[in-house]
Amino acid sequence: MGEKKRPIGLIVINIFVGLIGIILLMLALSALINLGVNLNYIPSEDVIIRILKLVLFFLLSGVFLITAYGLWQFNERARKATIFIVAVVVIFQLLVMIKTVPAQAPIWLILVGVLIWVAIFAVILRYLSKNHIRALFTSKEN
Repeated sequence: MGEKKRPIGLIVINIFVGLIGIILLMLALSALINLGVNLNYIPSEDVIIRILKLVLFFLLSGVFLITAYGLWQFNERARKATIFIVAVVVIFQLLVMIKTVPAQAPIWLILVGVLIWVAIFAVILRYLSKNHIRALFTSKEN
């Protein structure tokens, strides 16, 4: 049978999710190397926090990479997982906007950055919820 035609929007979302996974993986590997090099100079309380952050980065990178692969394979669970991840990220970005200390950066810069990310993820959320995209993932040819 013929392969499904991939809409350009889905390809862009797929690449975007995959890039986030790759970036998180690189950050995790960098933090792992940094932790190993500086282990003797870090207070023991900080080591535990850094290890927990490392585990979180590795888990998140795995989730994003697996989700990107699932989207490429038209897996319905991957579509739902992406929608869930996007919703969580939007909530997190809005919390960042509310909780950010103005001394860290100019408040207008933080607001613009957060609003751009929220807009990007809102477009992804809307696109993956469209009927014709949903139909690609739920057809029996999967």
